[in-house]
Amino acid sequence: EELIPNWSTIKPQLNVQQPFSATGGAPAELLKQAQSRALSALAQRHRAITLADFEVLALATPGVPIANARALADYHPALPCVAAAGSVTVVVIPKCSAPTPGTAFLQAIKQYLEPRCSLTTEVHVVGPIYIPVVVYARLHVDSLDGTQSLVALAQKTLDTFFHPLHGGPDSMGWPIGRDIYRSEVMALRSALPGVQYLDHFGLQTEADAEQRCDNLPICSDGLVASGQHYIEVIPRNLDL
Repeated sequence: EELIPNWSTIKPQLNVQQPFSATGGAPAELLKQAQSRALSALAQRHRAITLADFEVLALATPGVPIANARALADYHPALPCVAAAGSVTVVVIPKCSAPTPGTAFLQAIKQYLEPRCSLTTEVHVVGPIYIPVVVYARLHVDSLDGTQSLVALAQKTLDTFFHPLHGGPDSMGWPIGRDIYRSEVMALRSALPGVQYLDHFGLQTEADAEQRCDNLPICSDGLVASGQHYIEVIPRNLDL
């Protein structure tokens, strides 16, 4: 027969001491807190079904610093002008000083997305196509004093507005595929001291033969890049 020891008669052989106070503890979780945590967990996306799912999951890729992502339906990066049924392309921007993704960066996101989408979906992850934009503007000022500083400030203001990570109308980064609106760029005049008004305003990209006087459309996988802008400053007493 197996002998069952009498644990009450066995003296412990170890002397355990706690030299430091315990840390890292927390009060017991309340029932309402547990319910809230459960609902939050249920609301999290674990499968890529909609375009929003692809974007949220791409941003959640472990160990990959992503600033922004945009998912495009029926889009194949090798065939941008042809509707590719079943193909989803996710355009991503790294959160770094030079926001151009490398091969390993893109591959990590793709490997994270593929097991989370349907079997019939072909997933592609690419970086944005940067589109350099040049602004042409004539600034009318009261005095030509500090003209060089004013031109430098205008260039800096436009560089900030078109920045992929810190630009855009909400200063949260220029959205992928977002058009440039003439009125928004012209409104930047308020940040330039001494400027009364501006005219001869135009926008141009490398693909344009001449300046555009209206809004500038951007491709769905494109991202604005600030170019070397042409700013002319003239005093008001020379207005024609």
